[in-house]
Amino acid sequence: VVFFLCCHGAASAGVRCVFLHGSGENSTQPATSTDVDAYWGGADIEKWTPFCNSRTFIHEDTTNNGWDSVYLQERYCKVAVGEDTDSTVIEDAIVVSHSMGNLVLAAAVKRGLCSLGESS
Repeated sequence: VVFFLCCHGAASAGVRCVFLHGSGENSTQPATSTDVDAYWGGADIEKWTPFCNSRTFIHEDTTNNGWDSVYLQERYCKVAVGEDTDSTVIEDAIVVSHSMGNLVLAAAVKRGLCSLGESS
């Protein structure tokens, strides 16, 4: 299941897009601006998301960490919020998550680690 948290019309002007993968990844790497593992379709993701003015892809070990891992929840929030801010509010972003990624983000929001702003 994929869900989009959309920006109330801001998508036409370009928006930051964040991709949170599900289970099956077995290593942790820094977030990237390209889909280096082809989890989301590789380079094709750009043609499928022309409304994104930037893309951020998380790379976390979801094989050895479950959806209830506080570490994963913190990482998913940090990437969704933006790693260059101390805020905990996801603003001006479209968040695309898959499978276990939905559970991780939902648990993080429930735990209060991050929240969805009005523009996301």
